[in-house]
Amino acid sequence: MSDGPDARAASGPSLGRQWRTLEARRTCGWLRLRSGSVQIMCRVLRCQNPSAHVVNLTKGYPEMPKAEVPVCEEHHRQIEAGEPYHLDVEQWVLLMGDDIRAADLRLITAVDHVREDQGIAARHANEFHVEYEDGSPGIVLLSDEALRSLRKLLEMFPDIGGAS
Repeated sequence: MSDGPDARAASGPSLGRQWRTLEARRTCGWLRLRSGSVQIMCRVLRCQNPSAHVVNLTKGYPEMPKAEVPVCEEHHRQIEAGEPYHLDVEQWVLLMGDDIRAADLRLITAVDHVREDQGIAARHANEFHVEYEDGSPGIVLLSDEALRSLRKLLEMFPDIGGAS
């Protein structure tokens, strides 16, 4: 039997998850049993606080599957204030602050210019000169295939420049 959820429910205190046994609940890592009750914990990496809010990460994108994460009061305030976060879908935890930097995830805030078809390493590449959130410059290389995939993904977001 797996340690995680094995069925989805419509709603309830389990945030849409059901377990076959109490042991599965104890071992899933983000529930804490206290005096016979279940306490849902904040899903920000290493946070040990109980959750106070559920953040809908796909809010405003009805075409995307709903993704909700329980967070504590402090992390909810930070998210609402616009602090960057990243959802690690394998562990279903949010990375924030130093954890984003430790994972070497950098937010690109601007694309200065593009050089097409550079033929780097015997593969055609498109060279994007970018600026990261800390103001530092960088270069991102995308193959023609990756660029086509990115275009398809961006079409899902017409409000940010994709197809209408």
